[in-house]
Amino acid sequence: MFKIEDNFLLNNSYAQKLYHDYATKMPIVDFHNHLSAEVIYKNEVYSNIGQILLEGDHYKWRVLRTFGVPEEEITGNPDYEQLFYKFCAIMPKLIGNPLYHWMYLELKQYFDTDIYVNEANARELFVHCNKVIAERQYSPRKLLDMVNVESLCTTDDPVDGLKYHILLQAEGYKCLPTFRPDKIINIERSGYFEYMKQLETVVGFEINDRQSLIDALESRVKFFADNGCKISDHALDLVVYNDDFSSVDEIIKTQDASKLDVYKTFVLSELAKLYNKYGIAQQYHIGAARDASQSKFEALGPDTGFDYISDQPFIHNLASLLSLQDKHEIPKTIIYTLDSIYYESIATMMGCFQSDYPGKIQLGSGWWFNDQLDGMKKQMEVLSQMGVLSLFVGMVTDSRSYLSFPRHEYFRRLLCQHIGNMMNDGLITTNIEEIAPIIEDICYNNIKNYLSL
Repeated sequence: MFKIEDNFLLNNSYAQKLYHDYATKMPIVDFHNHLSAEVIYKNEVYSNIGQILLEGDHYKWRVLRTFGVPEEEITGNPDYEQLFYKFCAIMPKLIGNPLYHWMYLELKQYFDTDIYVNEANARELFVHCNKVIAERQYSPRKLLDMVNVESLCTTDDPVDGLKYHILLQAEGYKCLPTFRPDKIINIERSGYFEYMKQLETVVGFEINDRQSLIDALESRVKFFADNGCKISDHALDLVVYNDDFSSVDEIIKTQDASKLDVYKTFVLSELAKLYNKYGIAQQYHIGAARDASQSKFEALGPDTGFDYISDQPFIHNLASLLSLQDKHEIPKTIIYTLDSIYYESIATMMGCFQSDYPGKIQLGSGWWFNDQLDGMKKQMEVLSQMGVLSLFVGMVTDSRSYLSFPRHEYFRRLLCQHIGNMMNDGLITTNIEEIAPIIEDICYNNIKNYLSL
């Protein structure tokens, strides 16, 4: 049997006090996720626990596939009751996987239950959770409110009209857009030509040289900023660099993907100027190798659980890109890596570009395959020793699931354990009153101030 005890992951009195007296009280600013503003606005009540737990969650899809569940039952036309039973049967075998802990945290926070998750208890758990859903009328906003989500930033395409963000903000609901221009940057991808035509339609003019591209970017960055955008996001699966911009006009005119290093460097450098102008931070998510299975990509599309950690080196190109941006003024920047061997390189590189705002350049939290015990511990240890932990902007869910927010609890427990260990080992002060504000800052205040929320 297993359940989440009050002092789960907290093995000394300092960690316990920091967590229970301070961390738990802080609201959540989830500044990077893949939730839908439309779904949040429409706020429809869910029908059953299987739908909430498994719909759109490629973390869970991957383990279902690993245990041999047919794709049709996962993403085709799923029967969420039967799929829930299959996931429950798998759970006892997921020891060591973060899904094991996340599932129990989700059940405890949202459904007030410590029922052991296995095949024998699956029906009991399904009935219990569905009863709670019906009684409490669980909807997206209800679930977000339950865990004290104060504001969140979705991930949005530059051509998006932001209809539902605007409607939500008119109601006083802090659902903010994030500018994600990957389709503009990835000139080598299929569909680039069609997408740029769509962008031309939205901005109202032809994009045929560097100035018209800059004008189009500014038009959309300004539109996003006018509608609450505080942060951008870039999936830099591969970081390239070439600052010989003499051929940019020709590349844009001909859409010549053979010079993608020049084109991408140019666009990222121009975007950095715009982010500064309009008060938008930038996030770089580096190191994903995507869509390994071509057949699954053709059948299901991207972001369905067929990505992995790339081993492509990027540190020197990233440093060159930041140096180029620094010639003007580097924006507030959060850098994430899927390959944790680069934590130390990024943490030390950040110190080369810090200026004019505390913690302006950040090592992002353990991301995707690293938002588990070892990944988050390593990120905090590296940041403590090679950066400044007290300025850290904290955790994000990076999720499409409305039940994913207990990952903030997971992070906060690990944060308090990390700092509590240093206190317990005599490495730092044991004065709780001195340490408590640091906990509160990392959980909430730092990111709120960083994004001027």
